[in-house]
Parts: sequence; structure tokens; C-alpha cells
Amino acid sequence: MQKVVLDAATRAKLGPFVGQVALADEAGNTLAYVLPPDLYHRLTAGWDEEPTPEERAAAQDEYRRAGGLTTAEAIAFVRAGAAG
Repeated sequence: MQKVVLDAATRAKLGPFVGQVALADEAGNTLAYVLPPDLYHRLTAGWDEEPTPEERAAAQDEYRRAGGLTTAEAIAFVRAGAAG
């Protein structure tokens, strides 16, 4: 992860981190979102853990029941769109 150190003036502009902060350029385009450390850690907890085969199968079943495609169906869909 990239780390940016803020000078005192920039840190003062941000104020206290009581929630999420959007960082934008001069034109107002959002560049990044900043989260307080506790929220970041709650959101990313478990990212480095692989799902079990049972969890993966359950997720695939749920995806298909909701109208998702198998890999073969997705490839056929993309190929049909590229040909059209």
C-alpha cells in the first residue's frame, strides 16, 4: 500500500477524521477516499484469507440463482457481443 505523509497545513485542512473523506483535485474530481483506521481494518478484515471450497461453491450457487452466468456462458456472451 502506498503511504503519503501530510504536512501540517494539509492535515489542518482535513480536520478530525470522524468519518470518510473524499480527496479531490482542483476541478472537483474525486481522486481517493480516506477512511479512519478502525473502519478500514473492519472493511478489509479477512481479505488475505482464501474461501473454503464449500464457501466458494455456495457463492457460485447463489450467483447463479440470482441470474449469473457460468464461465462458459460468459465467454459465449462476450463472443456473441464481439461478433455483433
